[in-house]
Amino acid sequence: MMPHLVAMFTNALCTISASRHRYPQGMDNSTVILAGSSATRLYRSACTPGTKNNQTSEWALSIGLRIANPEGLQLNGQPAAEQSRSAECGTNPGEELLDHTTCSPKQIAKALEALNLPYKLNESQTDLLFSSPNKRPHLPAVKPHVWSGPVPQGALIQLRDDVAACSPEFLFLTRSPELGFIKTIRLGCELCGNYSLDASKRGFNEHPPFTTTDKLWKFVNSCGGAYGAKAARKALRWVADGLRSPAECNQYLLLALPKEMGAYGLRDSLEVNVKIPVPRELWHLSEVHEYEVDLLGRSGPVIIEYDGADHDDTEQQARDMVKTRVLQQMGYLVIRVNKAILGSPYRFDKVGRSICEQVGETVPTYNTDFANNRTKLRNQIFEKF
Repeated sequence: MMPHLVAMFTNALCTISASRHRYPQGMDNSTVILAGSSATRLYRSACTPGTKNNQTSEWALSIGLRIANPEGLQLNGQPAAEQSRSAECGTNPGEELLDHTTCSPKQIAKALEALNLPYKLNESQTDLLFSSPNKRPHLPAVKPHVWSGPVPQGALIQLRDDVAACSPEFLFLTRSPELGFIKTIRLGCELCGNYSLDASKRGFNEHPPFTTTDKLWKFVNSCGGAYGAKAARKALRWVADGLRSPAECNQYLLLALPKEMGAYGLRDSLEVNVKIPVPRELWHLSEVHEYEVDLLGRSGPVIIEYDGADHDDTEQQARDMVKTRVLQQMGYLVIRVNKAILGSPYRFDKVGRSICEQVGETVPTYNTDFANNRTKLRNQIFEKF
């Protein structure tokens, strides 16, 4: 987490303590549960240093504290991470929350207004979860989702007395059928990565992961044959932990996905964000004694580094040159990819084939089918959602 964001969360602790019990009156214990694209936007907004009326949003703090301070800042006498986890709803609390969802336009409007959102959850509709089709409100501003089965352990996170949201794991499960294979993988990589797309659609924000692939597997498997589980399992095989930007995610998918999809089938041949110690005899060449690389070949001495916009800085370029030189001295082939290379199917094809040769993987046969599949895949990977 960026230092100024951690400071923002720390300085706002007293704000939460003073305001956490000030809820709208007349809600009758009814609940609004954010789902779908609205829940996705909620998580993205929680990592955005946005404010409204010069005050940080209470919901952003409640989620932001959990992910920014895993070691636990004290919040009302309880570690923040522990308190937020204790708010996650298990089977019984989750069932009760879902049973008390409201379809009253007035109550929905009050609950969402009280969240003090810096961004709209959706341009035209808010995605809400209900326990049965009969509870779905017929409102133009609401896109209803129905979960009629048992509520899995850890499926819901309560943000306020009257507002809850799908947990990262439940969000991944429930959105899988809607998003399709590639977008579900991208959502999983985002939830398990060190970044989130900016809710204002202006790039991305850095932060610790919301969840991990292990937690996603555990949650999805606990749901058995629930709606979305099959699609979630299919996509989850390709989700990676620890990716640090949307571009790194795109690069990984173009290399890792199967050859028959127009990629290079390198999932099992690459490791993500690996730390490599520098031998003592090379310490005189570098100020650091360990380098973290974006992608490392498992069976061949090849490293792939993605250079984003921050690598245009002169000082960063100098550090990159030293890093490359040291890694080359250690026997690695260092391939540096930038936006221009990633965006060009022909230039990136050279990268993919070079990596295949280095790790002993069969190079894809270049023919019309591969070219067409590659075009289709790239369109899906680079499409905004």
